[in-house]
Amino acid sequence: MTTHTPNATNTPAPIPFTLPVSDTDDPLGVPTQIAHGCDYMFRDGDELEFFYNFLSYQWTVDARIVGARCYLDDKDRVSVDVSRSVLSRDAFAPMLAFLQRRFVTIATMEDDIGYVVGWELQHNTSA
Repeated sequence: MTTHTPNATNTPAPIPFTLPVSDTDDPLGVPTQIAHGCDYMFRDGDELEFFYNFLSYQWTVDARIVGARCYLDDKDRVSVDVSRSVLSRDAFAPMLAFLQRRFVTIATMEDDIGYVVGWELQHNTSA
């Protein structure tokens, strides 16, 4: 029961991407930490209010700690806690490539909007 903020009408369309040519990760793009977590809460002692099962990723890029989270009920999507303009910077390219090798949809945190889809895997439709 994961909720995500849909793209607002005034936000740019997602950037289509194809899988990176290399099948190995640039060491600079590998997270410094990956953790599995669960958040849940019961209402009135026995009714499950919510349950979130997720993987959290953490990088240090340009002396900045950057996090991302993938909810396992939506395993093809990751939400990153920086904006698309930040994640588009050259210093973040290895991190972005790491995410693009693993997720179909990459959402970024945009001021006053919330999470917005920034990148989507372009599926090859030719036979």
